[in-house]
Formats: sequence, structure tokens, C-alpha cells
Amino acid sequence: MSTSKDQIQSETELTDEQIIDLEQKMLQEVRGDIPLVSSPVSLDELLQEYQGNSVFSEKIRELSETFSTYRKIRGDGDCFYRTFAYGLLSQHNSDTSSALKASIQVLKDARFEELSYEVFSDILFEVVEKLPGGDLQSIMNNPEESNAVVVYLRFLTSAWIKVSEFYGCALMV
Repeated sequence: MSTSKDQIQSETELTDEQIIDLEQKMLQEVRGDIPLVSSPVSLDELLQEYQGNSVFSEKIRELSETFSTYRKIRGDGDCFYRTFAYGLLSQHNSDTSSALKASIQVLKDARFEELSYEVFSDILFEVVEKLPGGDLQSIMNNPEESNAVVVYLRFLTSAWIKVSEFYGCALMV
């Protein structure tokens, strides 16, 4: 009894549902092990990780002249915004608060409906109010707060592009 190529292929192919389940399991594994923002990690660990790469190793040594640690950010597609937010909020002062409050005007100038961003801006301003005594790492590891900050920054980036003279000519708004 011979088995046809089509029969073998149909027995080994995954259904759409199986593929989705597999992707979800993989995402859960990654998310379960990696925090959104890690505790400080020694640059020596990073140097060990890249010991076979002379270019990276040299750059890490240069960084270690100024910094002793770094934080890992989960590479989930929001890592740039989360990293920027962490850096901005870790330098929190009255100027930062004022600039963030003034950023609402950029969204209005870009003609975003307030309803589309107000939940995210409200959470961002709650986060800013927590900062003087709050633990930024815990805040940024709370998915609701961290993701809301990221979404607000995405709105702000989009608004800036929309109203910018540099990009405005390419985007007929």
C-alpha cells in the first residue's frame, strides 16, 4: 500500500486553528519569562554575551566608562516607545510634567478626537503623579499602565508627523 504525497502533506499540515494556538503558546512562553522592563543588569553580563564580537565588546566597554548597568526591555514591538518612556519618566521633574501636559495640544492640532486618546493620557498623567514616590520599574511592568503610556506616545508621534512641515507635504491631511 503506497501513500501519496498529497496524503502525507495533508496529514502533516497544521490547520489555521492549530497555527493560532501554537502562536499563542509561543507568545505566552516569551511573555512569561521576560518582564516588560528588567531590573538593572550589569554591563559585564552584556560584555560576556557579546565576547565573540569585538565591535560590540568595544562599544560596551566604552559604555561601562559612564554606566555600570542597563535595563532589558521586552522586544514586543513596543520596546522603542517603552524604552523612551522609561528614560523620560526616570528623569521626571516639573518640566517633564509640563511638557507632557502641553503635548495634548499637539494631539488637538492634529485633529485627533479627544475620545480616542483621553483614556491613555489620563493613565499617563496618573503615572506621572505616582512618580515622586513611586517605583517606576513596577509601574512600567504593569501592562495596563505601561501599554497606555506606549499608546499615548504612539498617538503623539503620529500627531507630530501629521502636523510637521517636514512630513506634512507627504501626508495630505
